[in-house]
Amino acid sequence: MTVAAVDRLVHHATILEMNVDSYRRRRSR
Repeated sequence: MTVAAVDRLVHHATILEMNVDSYRRRRSR
């Protein structure tokens, strides 16, 4: 159960990071 929770957390963190990265790229242009 703990592993699944951590896996979900990492998954959300990765998606969030990708969104922020694409957002920054859009702003720089």
